[in-house]
Amino acid sequence: MERCAALERETATQLSALLQKYQLTPRAQTMLEERGVLDARRDAGSDCKKVMQQSIKLHAGYVAEFKALEAMGPVEDQRILAALTAHEIQLIESIRAETGA
Repeated sequence: MERCAALERETATQLSALLQKYQLTPRAQTMLEERGVLDARRDAGSDCKKVMQQSIKLHAGYVAEFKALEAMGPVEDQRILAALTAHEIQLIESIRAETGA
């Protein structure tokens, strides 16, 4: 989980450049924290391996979405867009390594 958290922070840093460039506003920290609490409550008591398998499926969908974003993104944004896709792939690989999937 610590590796996943570090990867999330690294990706957020890269993504901030695009947010600034396109004058986008990220969700408020409190909103993100509230969502995290709700997600944690939803998964509390669930089989950890099952939750991780569901996460793999969820992130696989994100890979497809980020590849589509890469395909339509401008050349100057390709490095960051490719990093977003790689981020999702790394998360999936980390989760698979944890679960032995």
